[in-house]
Amino acid sequence: MKERVIEKIIPIIEYRTQIITDVKISRPDKTQTILAKALWDTGTTYSSITNRVAEVLSLTEVRKVKTLNTTGEHEENSYSAILHLEELSWSCEYDMIPSNAFIEGQNHNVLIGMDIISTGNFSLVRISENQLLFKFSF
Repeated sequence: MKERVIEKIIPIIEYRTQIITDVKISRPDKTQTILAKALWDTGTTYSSITNRVAEVLSLTEVRKVKTLNTTGEHEENSYSAILHLEELSWSCEYDMIPSNAFIEGQNHNVLIGMDIISTGNFSLVRISENQLLFKFSF
């Protein structure tokens, strides 16, 4: 079976280097899909979406999950949504947590956490003084 790969060259910007890719998010019944920008975050356990994405897609709560961040332990609503990584011809339904942790003005509205990253092969390789090669594959 041929390996499916996302590859992207990431500029190294002091203190602000980010891996951001285009994704699609759908309702579980696939009646509505939106384009989104996803930040790949190895320090995040659960993938999450902005509250606005949950509102636009009219997602409904499927369960409560306990989360832990710098302000302590919290119980959050979890919403089922389908994440599409078109470059990989891959999509999967995940429980996503709408989060208030997104900072206004950031250029992403989805966090891809270790719940998704750990399902594939994730790598970063420095290819020059100011560039990284990001790869994610199955």
